[in-house]
Amino acid sequence: MIAVRIASIVACVCIAGAPRQSVEALEKFDPRKRFGVIRGRLERVHGRLRSSVDRRRHAADTRFRATAARLDSLSPLAVLGRGYAVCWNADRTRIIRDASAVERGDQVRVRLERGELDCLVEGKGDE
Repeated sequence: MIAVRIASIVACVCIAGAPRQSVEALEKFDPRKRFGVIRGRLERVHGRLRSSVDRRRHAADTRFRATAARLDSLSPLAVLGRGYAVCWNADRTRIIRDASAVERGDQVRVRLERGELDCLVEGKGDE
């Protein structure tokens, strides 16, 4: 609405034979031109912002995937998958870490990657 008013003022000034400098001065304040300049600036800033967000998102995604892979390699199930086992006492209240913690005839449970074994200690090694 304001742009229409300014355009009509500029037209009136031109018809009235006003000096060209006055017309140019009024045209400088034409909202259509000013909004066009502002729109162009906003589009450039928007493009830079979008690029920046995409780069940051990509970097965060890369860090997240690396951290998830490290965490996965340390998970107990991944350790079992590499061939290790966890030995528990019979009621699964304590992990057996040392052969001296059990005696001949004790029941133990051994957790494998897939399943568990109920075992009877028949003897112990020297380690």
